[in-house]
Amino acid sequence: MYLSTHTANAGPGFSWGPARPWAWFLYSVYFAAPFWPKIGLFLPLITLLVFSRLPRFREALYLLVLVAAVGAYYILGAADIRPNPLSAERSLISTGVAILFILPFFFITPHRTRSAITALMLGVAVFVLFEGVFTIYNYPETAIRRYMMHPILGEEVHSTGQINATALAAFFLIAISRKLVFGWIAWLVVALVSIAFQNRTGMLLSVLLLIFLLLKRQTWNIWQKFFWITTITSVIYLTYFLLVEPIVANPLARLMSEGLQTERYEIQLEGLKMIIQGRHLFGGGQLSGTADTFWYHNIFIDAYRVAGILGLVLFVAVVLISFLNAVESRSIEVFSAWVCAFALVCTSVVMEGFLIEYLATFSVFSYALVARSFEGRARWLAHVKESGVKIAPRMV
Repeated sequence: MYLSTHTANAGPGFSWGPARPWAWFLYSVYFAAPFWPKIGLFLPLITLLVFSRLPRFREALYLLVLVAAVGAYYILGAADIRPNPLSAERSLISTGVAILFILPFFFITPHRTRSAITALMLGVAVFVLFEGVFTIYNYPETAIRRYMMHPILGEEVHSTGQINATALAAFFLIAISRKLVFGWIAWLVVALVSIAFQNRTGMLLSVLLLIFLLLKRQTWNIWQKFFWITTITSVIYLTYFLLVEPIVANPLARLMSEGLQTERYEIQLEGLKMIIQGRHLFGGGQLSGTADTFWYHNIFIDAYRVAGILGLVLFVAVVLISFLNAVESRSIEVFSAWVCAFALVCTSVVMEGFLIEYLATFSVFSYALVARSFEGRARWLAHVKESGVKIAPRMV
């Protein structure tokens, strides 16, 4: 006999239906509205959409806390955003854009969410490759300083954040997307751009990603893996020395001269002391000149810098909810991707850089919640299959 709908819902406890029609209607009205009415509708609309998902309570809670955290960062901390403080209009736009890129992931099925994030991660890799090539051939003086020129906004952005985001995208594509060719493409972007912009972290990550890629090919023997490592590395360096090196510089020059030395740890230590001592509880905790930077390169300390204790608590809550779901997904791939995203937010300027870093990290954090139900449903179906109970097609 077939498993009943009541038994199915009682099994994993999931809700797979679409959002309520009135929520989608309001969502459409929002995009058609002029700017200031749009801003006025933003928070009520977000609240309605979130409550339409209350059968999956953790996702609703996560979205509400994420909206509050991003709003606190960009609106309450607008005056402390660097290098240029945000105007009232820009802070509202930044908040809306950040939320609206993540929100759709929770209103489609988990399988489609994985496909959507796969497409987004591949887009990140392709964009960073284009950005790097565009900078090298049009702004070589910018590339020499290890910065990229945004091809649309015409503003400089440090290459480290872009490369780290691409490395995270590559890991997601390799571990979760099931499209290994996309992982190879993203890895190639990380390797080429890291060498071109003398990014030490990117070089190390490209080696680790290559090892992970080859480990995924269990059918290859050790000699095949050695052959491909040698061939791919040779092609990359040959391409670099023929096309890029005459314009930029020796790719290993910085690594040989500076090693892995960085001032970032000293900066973050100063930020931790600021939090422990309770200074700047309401924001405004700018760096005191210990380094030539505006940021602590840590999302929690930077949230405290611009929005005080409220910003810190909200971002800790967002990441903690995501972490608990990553653990409960019981998927080593999902948890590993979460760890990579966490490492990125702890070492980069995710909220005040360009959108790529934010998209890559918070897509992974958000996927942890979706994966919890996705992986749980997969285990439930496997259990049902082993028990010999038939499942109605509409329930699969």
